[in-house]
Amino acid sequence: MGPAMDESNRIVDVVIENENERAIAADIIQERNVAIYDLCSGNSFTLNPRKGKLPPPGPYKLRLSLKPRHVVFDVRTEDDNETMAFHLALEHIRRQLSSYCRICQEYNDAICTMPRDSIDQVDRIRRTIHDEGAQRLQERLSAWITVDMQTARLLFTLIHAAHPTR
Repeated sequence: MGPAMDESNRIVDVVIENENERAIAADIIQERNVAIYDLCSGNSFTLNPRKGKLPPPGPYKLRLSLKPRHVVFDVRTEDDNETMAFHLALEHIRRQLSSYCRICQEYNDAICTMPRDSIDQVDRIRRTIHDEGAQRLQERLSAWITVDMQTARLLFTLIHAAHPTR
């Protein structure tokens, strides 16, 4: 369980920097915008002390730079001073991202063609994969930041929605 949500332990703004921005379809950009809105609406995000030094208090701005093999997390204070930057290798969550992408497509297809009970079954699988990805992400981020499960789910969704190789 992460820290309690308060004004200082949260993200208030997210910017995606993607070198392949022009290649992203409008529906994916919309999905990304919804993920950013949801993340900024409620999250628990605490920077961990590094080398014995306490980080500056938040709230924070998060810049995500998406690369083919990693995501750069650039965390800044609300007045845009760099606080911490680190790379997360996508290999640590690639299996979950790939499975989630496939099951989301299955879910979208099911909505149009399958009976309600089949849709519900695909949705349960989708949520399970989403939770597994979020848990793995939460574990991988713990060297730098502490997030609760809901924030990890939102970050996983954002990485999924923003990654150029979906």
